[in-house]
Amino acid sequence: MKHIRLTKIGKIIFLCIALGTAGALGYFLLPIHSSSKETEPSPSPSASPSYIPSPTVSASPTPSAASKQKITSDLQTKITAYLSENDIDTENVGIYVHDFTTDAEYSLNADTYFIAASTYKLPLALYYYEKINAGEYSLDDTVTFVSYGSSDEEEESGIHAWKTDATASPVPSAEPSAEPSASPEPSEEPSDSPTPEPVVYSETVGDLLHSMILYSDNTAAEGLYEHMGGWETFKIETSKYSDGTYSDDNTFTPSYMNDVLQYVYRHKDTLKTLLNDMLASQPDDYLNQNIGDIMEQKYGDFGGALNAVGLSSQGRPYSIAVYTYGCDNGTQIIGDINEICYTYLNQ
Repeated sequence: MKHIRLTKIGKIIFLCIALGTAGALGYFLLPIHSSSKETEPSPSPSASPSYIPSPTVSASPTPSAASKQKITSDLQTKITAYLSENDIDTENVGIYVHDFTTDAEYSLNADTYFIAASTYKLPLALYYYEKINAGEYSLDDTVTFVSYGSSDEEEESGIHAWKTDATASPVPSAEPSAEPSASPEPSEEPSDSPTPEPVVYSETVGDLLHSMILYSDNTAAEGLYEHMGGWETFKIETSKYSDGTYSDDNTFTPSYMNDVLQYVYRHKDTLKTLLNDMLASQPDDYLNQNIGDIMEQKYGDFGGALNAVGLSSQGRPYSIAVYTYGCDNGTQIIGDINEICYTYLNQ
């Protein structure tokens, strides 16, 4: 039989007949590669015109940011409802809550100045403990000062070591007592109190700090701020714990105290003595009124002002500052608001 040699075109025509036009055309359109080179990958198909890129992660809230927003919103809803239901004038209340897990915050009248009462003793103690940790002071240092009388608040814990028969402190910017303090050994029958004689005290820094925080002793506090240079020096030096806002009288804003509490929390490992005294102070009152012995707190009570600031020692860590003025049930308000925060953050 005679063999027919087909040209390349002839092969194509032959295939068209054998496979049909469609099959042959597909064969014809296949790329032809040299056997001496590797086949290169074809490029990825481009996105279709209708393709819309997904938003980047930074364009939408992260889970922590969403949680932070929810906590702030929920606390605002709960506390606003509580104040409204109990007919509490919001102008007489200052609140600042900070959740350390998410950095969520809720505040009311954050930058309004309130009578601090004895809450000023927290930044005063913080100043001393920092100086002690830095080696500039010692707990055994002796503080000698003259006092014309005690200005202690009336406290359930009773009479303390630094009390005298006086009714007010001679330092105008210090915190005077709303009512006369009890004498160490009250007589059975009332008698007129003579003008108190000045009393010279000589105590260690450690003892004064302990009495000032655990018992809210004003004479101990007087000795400490006088030892550092006086009331004005104290206010200037402790303004560093916030944004430098300064008032020369005994007033603070909830925002300032929030900054102080955050500072204490961040340095809690070096402030254990301070925190232990705060935890033992009024365990069933103020912030602890409804939840028990949980809060490391500093409270204050003077002339219509009832306040408490503190940190949670159990459960989810948070700080809270509550200032009230002119409220008949200030301690109840403080306890209720803290209960709302503690219950919500630990649910």
